[in-house]
Amino acid sequence: MVKKVLAVVGPTAIGKTTVAIDLAKELDGEIISADSMQVYRGMDIGTAKPSKKQLSEAIHHLIDIVDVSEEFNVSIFQRIAREAIDEICAKTKLPILVGGSGLYVRAAVDDLQFAEGELGSEIRRTYETDNDKEKLELWKRLKKIDPESAKRIPYQNQRRVVRALEVIESSGDPFSKRLIDWENKKSIYNTLFIGLTMAREQLYERIETRVDEMINRGLLDEVNKIVEEDGPMSVTAGQALGYKELLDIDINDLSEAIKEIKKRTRNLAKRQMTWFKRDERINWIEVGKRNESEIVGDIIDLVSRRGFIVR
Repeated sequence: MVKKVLAVVGPTAIGKTTVAIDLAKELDGEIISADSMQVYRGMDIGTAKPSKKQLSEAIHHLIDIVDVSEEFNVSIFQRIAREAIDEICAKTKLPILVGGSGLYVRAAVDDLQFAEGELGSEIRRTYETDNDKEKLELWKRLKKIDPESAKRIPYQNQRRVVRALEVIESSGDPFSKRLIDWENKKSIYNTLFIGLTMAREQLYERIETRVDEMINRGLLDEVNKIVEEDGPMSVTAGQALGYKELLDIDINDLSEAIKEIKKRTRNLAKRQMTWFKRDERINWIEVGKRNESEIVGDIIDLVSRRGFIVR
């Protein structure tokens, strides 16, 4: 029998954590975090990691599994996420995959392969740049060696351009081959996708509030503690929203850093929604100003109709 997986997705700050915990309680499930930064120990405030109380309310997997000095990538995540799914299903419980990283969600449940060595720190360090002229040159390089990928990736999308160059260098295969695989959305599990959504203006307000709360809870102190106690962060960890900005500032520039964190978090949320809206498998639940019990109730109704009650 094909294993069942419930995937709860949506942009940052929309409330996935609390909804997932309630679902785990109601559906006898265990949560698998599909977050590229919550894997790091010590990065608690800035990654909006579940609190100790929340972690005690439901079993969570793939949180606090690597040190901040270690590199972590989607290939590693895919392997251990699937191990977690097997473990949860073996207990006749429901795996609930939760996250805002579309890449990690699809890596866990879809029929996709990732090249070993992908997202290598040396390759990324070589190509990453904030200079617009250099971004264009990188795109031209991609166009020369993989014109099909260059057609689909605008030069302004540096993350995707760098990603394409990484894959080509590490695997020897054109990135366009990967793009074709990604267009064929096929899960290896019986996966039910639930997406949380709300009006953009309301989401942006929640982002602004969340960033302020993170600063008030001591995000800057957390960043300083990591640097003092754990040494240099890995390339991947050092790119985390909130951490990257605070690592780069003088203390007198804190207000500007906060503005930048809010701006980049809004941009992230926009990219996340663009990604998820392209996936026709997702069943969307309007969050808006509704209370949590109503939202969870709607999801449980859908889960029941689809036969996803495993107990």
